[in-house]
Amino acid sequence: MRSVAEVVEELVLGDPVLRQCLARGIANYSRIARLLRRPVSRELGREVSTDSIKMALIRLAQRIGAGEYPGDDVLRVLAGSSIEVRTGVSVLSLRPDALPRLYPLLPEIAPRARFFAVMHSVLAVTLAIDDTLVERILGEIGRDQLLGMGRGYAAIVIVSPEDVMKVPGIIAYISNLLALNNINIIHIESCYTDTILIVDRHEMEKAFTLLMEHIETAKTLARDVR
Repeated sequence: MRSVAEVVEELVLGDPVLRQCLARGIANYSRIARLLRRPVSRELGREVSTDSIKMALIRLAQRIGAGEYPGDDVLRVLAGSSIEVRTGVSVLSLRPDALPRLYPLLPEIAPRARFFAVMHSVLAVTLAIDDTLVERILGEIGRDQLLGMGRGYAAIVIVSPEDVMKVPGIIAYISNLLALNNINIIHIESCYTDTILIVDRHEMEKAFTLLMEHIETAKTLARDVR
């Protein structure tokens, strides 16, 4: 049986704004406890007091506060990163058995593609590629292999130093930053030192500006901690 603290943590960590307020020490614990009382009680199947929720919030805030902001290693990697943008990107979700049909196409499409990324998971193959090559691919593998498709996206590629593969917390920092600013990540993957974020083209400029601002801030902070 789960405890009050476990349910409170689940609710807080699932809400980036609430998490930030706790981490920054600007939260009204009593008011948040009253707001959480109903969902916590419902989840546990019993009435829970606001005092017990408040105590759980205080303890959680103490625990996440120190780790919410990027450490020196994260700052150093961000400071050494740059950003590239590719527009006109489609994301295709294909059946797993579509992958062998893609292989013969690689020599043709790889040199022509401005952007090309493939991820093979348990239930699907995800292909992110130029809009202009979609019909060629579907014509070869068959539309019956298509599970879903979105077109006209933008790919934001964060190119980082090799340490990005060793330093924990960088992806969490980036995804949390975009979530707090109401920017949805349609697809995300890592390729060596590149972190690839697929976003709606209407949110591209906002996401790019936001990430650049934080990279510039990281450069300043990284100099200060030397």
